[in-house]
Amino acid sequence: MPKEDIYHYPAPYVHFHGTPNAVYSITDHTDLEGSQVEIRLNELGFRIEKPLTREKPSHEKRIFFVGSSTIFNGYPLEKTIPGQVEQIFRQAGIDNVQVYNFGFVSSVSGQELALLVHLLSSYDPDVVVVYNGGNDVCLPTNFDPRPGFPYNFFAYESFMKRMRYDITDRGFRWILEGEELQDTYKILQTAHDYATEKWEINIVSQYIENLIKMGRFARGCSFKLYAFLEPVVFFKSPLMEKEREISTTVYDIPDFHHYLHRQYQRIRLMLEFLQKNEENPLVKFIDLSMIFQGYHQSVYRDFRHVNNEGNRFIAENIFNYLRNSI
Repeated sequence: MPKEDIYHYPAPYVHFHGTPNAVYSITDHTDLEGSQVEIRLNELGFRIEKPLTREKPSHEKRIFFVGSSTIFNGYPLEKTIPGQVEQIFRQAGIDNVQVYNFGFVSSVSGQELALLVHLLSSYDPDVVVVYNGGNDVCLPTNFDPRPGFPYNFFAYESFMKRMRYDITDRGFRWILEGEELQDTYKILQTAHDYATEKWEINIVSQYIENLIKMGRFARGCSFKLYAFLEPVVFFKSPLMEKEREISTTVYDIPDFHHYLHRQYQRIRLMLEFLQKNEENPLVKFIDLSMIFQGYHQSVYRDFRHVNNEGNRFIAENIFNYLRNSI
């Protein structure tokens, strides 16, 4: 891995995304030999290797994917979920659809909402696919305990407060030593009822609220919005040997797998209620969390990320929903 963090480049409104024009090599975890693969980001900081102009060609239909590392990952680019969706369109004889990957590592739905409003709407999408849920539920357990807050935002916030009045060697030592950061994190946990039912419900409510806002914006801009709830290893059956090991790993919150089951069930119930009570729902919600039930191959590399074959299976399911929407 490079010394530079190419995944979290500071950006207005969205807080961060990939580093513009970055080119770097990583180990391909889907390859048993661990070969090196090259990742390229475009001038906007995303895994898009083809031209993207603000003025859409008259014949082109645009599908934009937003989400986190689960759509960013896949090597080469054609093996990502968005890349494989585009390939399936081609195989179906639909040549005018262009699929663009706006995934950025560690993102949550609030950042994806900001990305949609401040950047993607300028490029005239026909369909926006939101593939997420995992980070919204998981990041508050170990990176910032406040529901809906971006990855490690408390550290950025603490740094800005400290440097506002203490730009000295003492201030920089505070940042490097991190003791006050740990105290700040514990204070935030207490203030936001960490690991309680109230905290869990607030996490889900913030996620749902962001999807609703995306839907309102999509309706105002006349594009379609699909929200896919991404799968995790705890909903797969049967589990293969490595996947069983992943599923029993100790995570940051007690009984993590039970926590995820509760949160996903809350998301399902809330979104199903909203859609049943709307004649024309703002968001087309599809639950993909169970798609690996009955899947007899190993696909998970950790509790959220799957290999290229898993990406293909997910892409096939997404394509089935999109093919008549374009």
